[in-house]
Amino acid sequence: MGILKILVVVIFGVVLHGIESLGEGLLVFDYYKETCPFVEDIVRRQVEIAVHKDPRMAASLLRLHFHDCFVMGCDASVLLDSIDEMVSEKQAAPNLNSLRGFSIIDEIKYILEEACPYTVSCSDILTIAARDAVVLRGGPEWAVLLGRKDSLKASFDGANKYIPSPNSSLETLIANFQQQGLNVQDLIVLSGQDQRVAPLDFRTPARFDNHYFLNILEGKGLLGSDDVLITQDYEGEIRRQVWSYASDQTLFFDSFVKSIVKMGNINVLTSHEGPSHGPFHGPSNPRNGKSAFRRKKLQATPTMATASPSGRSNRDGTAKAMVADHISQSVRSTSNLLHLMQQSSSAQASSLSLAQLRKLPKNLLAKASTMRNTGKILEQMPQVVSSLDAYVEKGLESIPRLQTVVQLLTNMESSQLKSLSQFQHPQEESESLHQPKDVD
Repeated sequence: MGILKILVVVIFGVVLHGIESLGEGLLVFDYYKETCPFVEDIVRRQVEIAVHKDPRMAASLLRLHFHDCFVMGCDASVLLDSIDEMVSEKQAAPNLNSLRGFSIIDEIKYILEEACPYTVSCSDILTIAARDAVVLRGGPEWAVLLGRKDSLKASFDGANKYIPSPNSSLETLIANFQQQGLNVQDLIVLSGQDQRVAPLDFRTPARFDNHYFLNILEGKGLLGSDDVLITQDYEGEIRRQVWSYASDQTLFFDSFVKSIVKMGNINVLTSHEGPSHGPFHGPSNPRNGKSAFRRKKLQATPTMATASPSGRSNRDGTAKAMVADHISQSVRSTSNLLHLMQQSSSAQASSLSLAQLRKLPKNLLAKASTMRNTGKILEQMPQVVSSLDAYVEKGLESIPRLQTVVQLLTNMESSQLKSLSQFQHPQEESESLHQPKDVD
């Protein structure tokens, strides 16, 4: 009985994507629940492809998020190219010829524009991608607050001023972090964050772990700003904290999550603040959003502007395949739940309210219908859902009826996959999924 309840909770989480939010903050966890429910799945898949091809890309994506947030806040200004009088942050000394991962963000943005036009901000993409990069290298996972808007202004001077130098003194590092609303604890946790998922950590080069702290305790920090955490800590407070993290990875992971979430909330533009900072893109203002994305595309996404027809077709196929894949996963989750109920007693089966069970396919349908290019996938679903409703209303306490419901769900999955094949070239899709274009 306990296992059944746990599985029900898990599956509901998969299908409904949760409704948790941060009541006192400007960002929320479920910002794209209605407008682009697959956003985190799409970002995760593209980050997985990039990191599998180049493990160092995990560090690059985390660093990109860090360098974005430290200049005017987490607003994707780091992605903007120079235009007219505006000099790109990419040209600033801390970023020039060192930041990577721009093409990965471009690729993710393109796919999301196909799935959910003018909806997901680049600043949210950067934040999700940073989280996924950490997770893919063995680090902690956390829920990402969403709802940031993008700036159309870059700050070359700000990038030179606020991004810590590899040779900064401890006093300068503390001042830099305090200017961002971060404290010494955040400095310790976030300093060298990109090194922990890069070959610069010679102990465990492919993992996100606490060995960075062991390195600096032994005087083996690879940057000057690493060693000053110890050598210039005259009161010993930082050294004691470094020892704590070096000896307790769980403690470090917990602290890292708190600090990275805090950093991701620096000076964010939201639907309420966006207009005062210039155009932004997002569902609350489609006109500004469309204009902003076009300018963003010209400035920050050269791969979009120069994509060949075949490249566009591959991306279209990738977006469609992702939609189909996640619909299939939701259907299979529902089917698995019903199979489990079949193997349970009648009392256990009836413990799941019929009203809750009825929501599963309906939410699945509603979720899929928000996605672009899925019309043919959905053509055969309403009839299946209607039939399922009829069986649910008759009472799923009747175990023999469950087999029929499971079959209906299986048919639903088969129907959407068959429909997908009618408007997509399988070979083209395979190439887009398994042979991604080169990354930075």
